[in-house]
Amino acid sequence: MRKNRILSVMIAVLLLCLIAPMQLMAETGPEERQLPRLVDNAGLLNGFEAEQVLEYLDQVSEKQKMDVAVVTVPSLGGKDVQAYADDFYDDNGYGMGEDDDGILLLISMSEREWAMTTYGKAIDVFSDRKLETIGDSFSPDLSAGRYQSSFIEYARLVEKEIERYDAAHRFPFFKYFGGALVIGLVLGLVTVSYMKRQLKTVRPQRAAANYVTPGSLHVTGSGELFLYRTVNRRERPKENSSSGSRGSGSRSGGSTHTSSSGRSHGGARGRF
Repeated sequence: MRKNRILSVMIAVLLLCLIAPMQLMAETGPEERQLPRLVDNAGLLNGFEAEQVLEYLDQVSEKQKMDVAVVTVPSLGGKDVQAYADDFYDDNGYGMGEDDDGILLLISMSEREWAMTTYGKAIDVFSDRKLETIGDSFSPDLSAGRYQSSFIEYARLVEKEIERYDAAHRFPFFKYFGGALVIGLVLGLVTVSYMKRQLKTVRPQRAAANYVTPGSLHVTGSGELFLYRTVNRRERPKENSSSGSRGSGSRSGGSTHTSSSGRSHGGARGRF
């Protein structure tokens, strides 16, 4: 009886050790990317076109150290387009670096909808407005059936935005401002010290009358007159709206929402 009890405990511990890693993987996704950066399940591109698009996506991704991916599907199967994009990103291990930085464009042909999902650094790079601008740029080709041109345009604009972000953060303004402030303080102290040395003959006076020439000022009356008042009005800041419908929030870049795996994504969606 005692042996059976010990055996049962050992089996329970073994099952717990097997289930825990599986549950952790379900929440965080695979550590490595499981699929290429172009997944054309809807069959929108021929072999040559798919090869060119994938080559360009790989080139941009490796250069910018951020996964830039495109996925096409025949249908969403009743799922929300943004949720589908988020889960496809998480479940297939997209993202580069320690923070899984990346952006993925999902196209659903049956619903004629698209969604972009961002993760890691990409959330800061791509604000909601920038994502909408990118969507407005590639959507016309997408609607006209020029799929290769649409995907290339998407990748080109994504790379351009990443480079712009990196350039702005490579030499932050505060570095220049801090240096200029220190230089200004030093020059100011030197100038004031020099001027102070030139005024050795000047001494402070205890009474204001010593600064007035005798007999030059006659005060015949005094009073107070109210002239005007100044009222400052400040507009109440408006709350940022989120493009996500689940657990929305915000960061320094775009608004965020929570995917089914519990990770924070940015993103935008549209129709074509």
